Amino acid sequence: MATAARGLIGFGISMYEPACAFACQTILQTSKLNCSTPPVADRWHGGSGLGFDTPDECFASDDAFQLSLAWCLHQHCDSPRWMIERFWATDVSATGPALEIDLTEAIQRCGGDLKKTLRPGSPLDQPSSIAKDDWKPTATSLEDFAYVEAQGSKYALLLFTTAVFVPPLLTAFSWITFALFPWLERWCLTHIVYPPLFHRRRKLLLRLIGEQDVPTRGHAIFVILFSLQNLLFCFLGHRVRWPNVNYHSELHAFIEILADRTGHLCFANLAALILYGTRCSPLIFITGWSRATYILLHRWIAYLCIGHALVHTIIYFIVHIHLLAHKFTQAYWNFGFIAIVLFLAIALFSLVPVRRSRYELFLDLHILMAFLALLACYYHIDFNFSHRWGYENWIIVCAIMWTVDRLVRGLMVLRNGKHIARCSHLDEEYLEISVEGVTGTGMAYLYFPTATTWRVWENHPFSIAASIVEKEEISGERNKGFDQEGPLFGLVDTDSDSDGDSEMQQGPSSQGTARYTPLSDSPDRKSNKGQLSIPLAALTPATSTSAMPLLPASDKEEPPAWSSGLSFLVRRQKGTTARLFNDMVTLPVLVEGPYSSHVNLLHLAATYSHIVCIAGGVGITAMLPLLRARSTTSFGRTALYFGSRTQAFVKFSGVEALQKEGSGLDVRIRVGARWQVEDIITREAGATDSHTRGVGGGDVLVVVCGPAGLNHDVRMEVVEANKKRKNGVIRLVDEHFSW
Repeated sequence: MATAARGLIGFGISMYEPACAFACQTILQTSKLNCSTPPVADRWHGGSGLGFDTPDECFASDDAFQLSLAWCLHQHCDSPRWMIERFWATDVSATGPALEIDLTEAIQRCGGDLKKTLRPGSPLDQPSSIAKDDWKPTATSLEDFAYVEAQGSKYALLLFTTAVFVPPLLTAFSWITFALFPWLERWCLTHIVYPPLFHRRRKLLLRLIGEQDVPTRGHAIFVILFSLQNLLFCFLGHRVRWPNVNYHSELHAFIEILADRTGHLCFANLAALILYGTRCSPLIFITGWSRATYILLHRWIAYLCIGHALVHTIIYFIVHIHLLAHKFTQAYWNFGFIAIVLFLAIALFSLVPVRRSRYELFLDLHILMAFLALLACYYHIDFNFSHRWGYENWIIVCAIMWTVDRLVRGLMVLRNGKHIARCSHLDEEYLEISVEGVTGTGMAYLYFPTATTWRVWENHPFSIAASIVEKEEISGERNKGFDQEGPLFGLVDTDSDSDGDSEMQQGPSSQGTARYTPLSDSPDRKSNKGQLSIPLAALTPATSTSAMPLLPASDKEEPPAWSSGLSFLVRRQKGTTARLFNDMVTLPVLVEGPYSSHVNLLHLAATYSHIVCIAGGVGITAMLPLLRARSTTSFGRTALYFGSRTQAFVKFSGVEALQKEGSGLDVRIRVGARWQVEDIITREAGATDSHTRGVGGGDVLVVVCGPAGLNHDVRMEVVEANKKRKNGVIRLVDEHFSW
């Protein structure tokens, strides 16, 4: 049987088939044979619990057992002959030597009848028959148990199939439906896809969930329906007939079947959450959904998985409350207990306060405990069932997905090779990291083996700001003094139809980005309209396909040399970035990626005539390819609203220089102040321009990247603006990273 356990019960594995034959074997195995031995505590598989042990060799050689079994098959089993012979040859001796007597010979040796009738549980010292009243309840009990387990396999497969195929099917359905019914797209985006589940005023929920992790209504619908599917599958497919040898009451039957079913569904959810949590998940590339979306779903499915595991554990603790001391001497029980403890620890260390304050500790413990939990689940099954019924195949699937993901990521690192990262301080808060010899757009994970004392595997995600870097020896003081050059803008307003709002307004630095709030306009904004307070810096070389933020050139006569590479703009946080700020100028780096964005912003640059970019801090890096592509064309309207904490970062990002490269951009910047999102969306949604298809009721694309509060406010305002529009759609691209 062990070699046949390929699949699941009912799907490649037959459980107790034929049930009539297994009923005979089950009754006879409860009887002590002449060759049975005193009980030996089996700390691995738990022992028989009968007061004696019967080795496999004893069953294979004991004549009384073999003749009694053969006569029971002849007397009670009406299954096809080939099934009975297969049972005799393989299932009886599944884990030991084959029976010494052939089935036909054993029946003949019974002499047409056996005088003695065996009472279940009594010693079997001579060939005996089994009464039908004893055999029938056992047979129906095994049939029902096998049916319920096959139903459990079916519902577990349906659950995993839902997780795998529903996202691609939803994507394909939306493409077809929205193309045929444009009005339906606006309604779905406005009422399902874009709106967050609850408003930011729910402070307690935000602290528990995390502002960046608030699901949209679309996410919530998916999670709720998936949860209802989990709940429904817990109670479908139950069948118990009486009398029954497995259960002593209907309540007992219900709770044990529920315990087994939740254990099975826990494994199916485990496979789904690992599929959603891997960086190289094929679903990201098939559906175009962001990794942040799959991480959010990964987190909520993990709660379902832990819920199933808790129900499974609590029920079996209650059922075996009088045997707990004995159960904790058995390996399968202990490994199950270890698994649930690890599941709960993972949930505890995944709470928002821990993730925010100790991200590196959270990540290391998360991976370690997840690995140990998978291992504990595997041995929980192995020591209990010895690979007979295929439950462990779910763990094997999880291990395969996890291993493939790690191998692909390792191949990315090997392909890119070892490089040197050069760190340049922009000011006391922002840092540029340049890596020559690697190209790409989107984001990449950087490993700094020498920046940590022993966690050489530690890596962090960064948005790629440029695909070209300056070839020079960069010191940590390269950009020192940027903040002494004075304000970058007083006011720039290139849009003739603008309402005159200031593009950059200086104000006191904001400590923290929990919420973007309105700020009153500068009192002298109108007097400065259309004027620059300092000249723009010269532009560095650029190519039409580069994602390079046009960096200010030096005052030297000869322009700097450039080479292919990646540039990252980083804000100082705790942990690795703090160490890079403190004492790192050049250091070895390994690059995993690049990973493309879930939305091709360069493609959108050529698709939409009206694009609004709203960036906060280092969020500008995700928009630079789009802005660079739009800066050299007068096609439509492109507006950038950029908020930064420091002037040095604004100057280094080069966004003010983009406006001078062509008439395609309207750049508005505020330093140390926050944009009023409602005014931005209202202005852009109602703007008028005869050259812009998106204006006056056409399509508008809003791209936002920044702190969670900014992204949330933009999302809310886009929803409200879409409700007021009669024609066209305001579409939203929310670029953020979730973990």
